[in-house]
Amino acid sequence: MPDAGSLQAPIGRVAWHVGVGTLLLLVIALRLIWAALRPQPEPVVESGLFTLAATAVHMSLYALLLLVPLLGWLNASGREWNVRLAGIFNLPQIATADSFGASLGGWHSESATILLILVGLHVFIVVAHQLLFEHDMLGRMFKKP
Repeated sequence: MPDAGSLQAPIGRVAWHVGVGTLLLLVIALRLIWAALRPQPEPVVESGLFTLAATAVHMSLYALLLLVPLLGWLNASGREWNVRLAGIFNLPQIATADSFGASLGGWHSESATILLILVGLHVFIVVAHQLLFEHDMLGRMFKKP
């Protein structure tokens, strides 16, 4: 992020980054609601270790999808920036300049890196299931219950 250490109000790419981050927070909240209301497909029959790994990766993905934008919001609020949902609606300030939230910029960045690694791992495993194991993972993802 350019000027990530700056306390000045976000402009340009930084403002765009904050707007996209808040929009992602809304999208993942809606996705969690949808997942809770939608019946889940039966899991692919695999060994217990693969099932455990799949569950751990999925839970980590959801946790980080919420955590990354929340850490960014805390950090932006701690910088006393106006955080706007998709650049339209002001969100409440959830941290102050002297609070712990103001110091979470590094955590935001590091957790985003971990999230990107997990997303890459997830895509790789889906492709492996689709092509090597011939499990219809993509069809299962978009199949109506």
